[in-house]
Amino acid sequence: MLIDDKKKRQKLLFILGSIALISAPLFFVRPVGPRCFFLTFILFILFTHSIFVELSMPKAYSRNINFIIKSSTLGYAIFLAVIYIQIGLANHNRINSIYEQLESNPKKITITHLPHEEYLWKSTPLNKKWKGKFKLFYGINEEIKIKIVKSD
Repeated sequence: MLIDDKKKRQKLLFILGSIALISAPLFFVRPVGPRCFFLTFILFILFTHSIFVELSMPKAYSRNINFIIKSSTLGYAIFLAVIYIQIGLANHNRINSIYEQLESNPKKITITHLPHEEYLWKSTPLNKKWKGKFKLFYGINEEIKIKIVKSD
């Protein structure tokens, strides 16, 4: 066996079992997107880290692996932070625009797509069902039409 300590081996098996249990319901749900696998991804990272810790690696190699993992994690966190800050600012502007348009009692309002919509789920109402939910959420009268335009 790669890991002799029974408790550590049980911990790793527990992590692997958790990944399987968390992933199992995804066989039955639709749509399945990358966000569904976030917890699975985190558990795989935890598993990989635990394996690296348990293996007796030379200090220099271990330091290099640690540096790569930490810098990759930091880089990815900064990447996502920039994306979600842009989305948040655009959404704030879009909501302000909606309420400004509603002040003049229009028959139609115009909303823009948010940037990086591939990181969001149903952020722009594209069909009748989601337009109805969008109107209900923002308190828009049901008779008002929604026109969707591309963002600048």
